[in-house]
Amino acid sequence: MGDLIYVRLDADRVGEKLELFLLEGNISEAGELHRSVQSAMEKLRHRVEEEGLKVLFSGCDDALFSCPSSRYRREFLEELRGCFLERTRCSLSCGVGFTVTEALQNLRIAKLAGRDRIVGPLDYKLPANPSGAADG
Repeated sequence: MGDLIYVRLDADRVGEKLELFLLEGNISEAGELHRSVQSAMEKLRHRVEEEGLKVLFSGCDDALFSCPSSRYRREFLEELRGCFLERTRCSLSCGVGFTVTEALQNLRIAKLAGRDRIVGPLDYKLPANPSGAADG
């Protein structure tokens, strides 16, 4: 296990919603969604920093941060997701890993598995014998 945990966050379907608003001529609604996402991301960055964690970068609707593995709490990610949903009415997917690549891969799994979830190194692995029946 590494000394650091990396967390990659990405809003779900924000680009699609913005594009639809614009195609329908709802420029004010597109602007409102954009502003709410920007505001929510700013709040998430501040919460991450308040926890003493390191924001590596943050974009329009995504972010990457790291924390010591001893300080990782899934509940904190649930708090961030809840805050984002409350402010934007959009869900947030999270990938967690011991490397940036693993965090990105787990984010991809979260998106492919239906979005609106956290996927970490152990979240998607099945037990060797899920049925509990004896091998053989």
